[in-house]
Amino acid sequence: MPAIPAMANGYSTPVDLGAASTFAVLAGAGISNTGTTTITGDVGTYPTASESGFTGADSVTITNGTNHLDDTAAGNAQTALAVAFADASTRLGATTVTGDTLGTLNLGPGIYSGGALSLTGTLTLTGSATDVWIFQAASTLNTAASSQIVLSGGAKAANVYWAVGSSATLGASSTFKGSILAYASITLYGSVTLEGRALAHTAAVTLNADNITVPTYTLTYTAGAHGSITGTSPQSVVSGSNGMAVTAVPDIG
Repeated sequence: MPAIPAMANGYSTPVDLGAASTFAVLAGAGISNTGTTTITGDVGTYPTASESGFTGADSVTITNGTNHLDDTAAGNAQTALAVAFADASTRLGATTVTGDTLGTLNLGPGIYSGGALSLTGTLTLTGSATDVWIFQAASTLNTAASSQIVLSGGAKAANVYWAVGSSATLGASSTFKGSILAYASITLYGSVTLEGRALAHTAAVTLNADNITVPTYTLTYTAGAHGSITGTSPQSVVSGSNGMAVTAVPDIG
């Protein structure tokens, strides 16, 4: 499996998603769904208030999130997405992906660029829990059916970003890692598993019996020898957001 070494600059800082960080799915021109889709995280569309296939024979189950239909939260998320896309798509120091083909590669942390990026087979991302990967597709991103992204060495989906100049399409039964920041549309064919986000700025998001989960991290609060804490610990927190407050209680005995 060929490997491309990490680049030296531009990639070490995660992309700030701001108000879009809690969204698993965000569209600019509506969301359509076929089949039974499960989403963990917020869902929203702005400015087009259009959703289909959310109830009835086709359905969307939203866990640990809220459906924001053309509201202030969705509008703020779209504003944040525009800023995040501009950041991710213009980071300097990128390695060019040969032939725009990601399949069979084993990539260390860094910035990788191409025109119409494609994935057939397996892409492996190898690094630590704090390493960052940014992929810049000038036009499109397309993954083949049953393709997959594998994280190795502690790498986290929360630190993988895909800046797509037009539209992204994930093939049926594919397994994808990272946040897709698409200028136009995002389409997930049947039974896609996405650990990350599908964030489309100007166009629609199309779903088909998919499973989408916003990456999370764990917060653990530990008291010292002369005190304790009240509140929940550990906490599973959506990447990019804050945990619930806990209170330190000193030992006065």
